[in-house]
Amino acid sequence: MPVPLRDDVSGNFSRLLKSKGKTEEAEKVEQKQEEYERFNPGGPKAIARDAWRDAYTKGRDASRSNNYAKSDEYFAAAFKNVALYEKSGEDALQTLFEWSRTKQRMNDPAAADALLKQAEAMALKLGGPRSTQYDNYLQSKARVLKLQHKYDELETLLNQKLTLREELRGKDNFHVGETLIDRAACRVHLNRLPDAEADMKRAITIFKQTPQRNFKELKEAYDELISLLEKTGDAEDVRKYKFERAVLRRDIIKWDAEKHSN
Repeated sequence: MPVPLRDDVSGNFSRLLKSKGKTEEAEKVEQKQEEYERFNPGGPKAIARDAWRDAYTKGRDASRSNNYAKSDEYFAAAFKNVALYEKSGEDALQTLFEWSRTKQRMNDPAAADALLKQAEAMALKLGGPRSTQYDNYLQSKARVLKLQHKYDELETLLNQKLTLREELRGKDNFHVGETLIDRAACRVHLNRLPDAEADMKRAITIFKQTPQRNFKELKEAYDELISLLEKTGDAEDVRKYKFERAVLRRDIIKWDAEKHSN
């Protein structure tokens, strides 16, 4: 039986086996992993990846605490470590994404743009212009453009992102709905309210396909759309979407009750 060489992977594998009632197989995985850790403490690449994960996690935590200088230090260390085991892989790409946002929050747009340019080249190398890697790059670029208040550029990028997500995931996919919400918010800043309303309505249609799963996003979309409609004076649409929002709220209470009764 092949045994993973990473603690987190072997641990997850063991728990999966136990959940399927395969206790003996799970114990063998754990025993093999213990033997591996005892006699093979980890080569340079494994050590580097552990160091990357530690620095990357600390970088994100520091960013969430608004300690951007410390976050910058951690992401620099993370990127240095990731180069020791993969120069252009998923871990390196994700580090660039997070690091670029930290640089922008430090009011260093030139550094943020440079990191994103590096990330774009890496995403194209990994998957090409029609890939999830490039989709993730567009997501990170959009977040930085939003922080920079470059709404004209942001709308152009969101158009590209929407087209790509429709190709990758289908036109009614949840992530397409998320992108429509982002573009609606951008268009509000550009004072393009009718276009923003159209995006929000389409997003609601997508989220309504699985309302119990997407109730949070659906409620927020209703709130934003109703606020827009009230500004443009469309009373009939306001009544329509307020009614739908009220029904959703009733359903949320029902779903919550059913969850707790089980």
